[in-house]
Amino acid sequence: MQTVRTVFWVVFAVALTAFASMNFDVVEVNVWPQGEGYLHLEWPLALLIVVSFLLGFVPMFFAYRTARWTAQRKIKQQDQTIAL
Repeated sequence: MQTVRTVFWVVFAVALTAFASMNFDVVEVNVWPQGEGYLHLEWPLALLIVVSFLLGFVPMFFAYRTARWTAQRKIKQQDQTIAL
């Protein structure tokens, strides 16, 4: 299973790198309404995609790890109770 996971992340990293290198155009992002217009930021498209991915991935990763840690702790506690 570890091999499949590693292969997946390697393929994902290669695909993201290839996409980023082909689409390194600067894009304008409307961030916040400000007076009559918007606060504009100009970011490279690749950086915008990576930041968006991380904003979605990191919270879910921590939620998954927390749920897994809690479940493993409960299982360990139940195993100790059964062993008595």
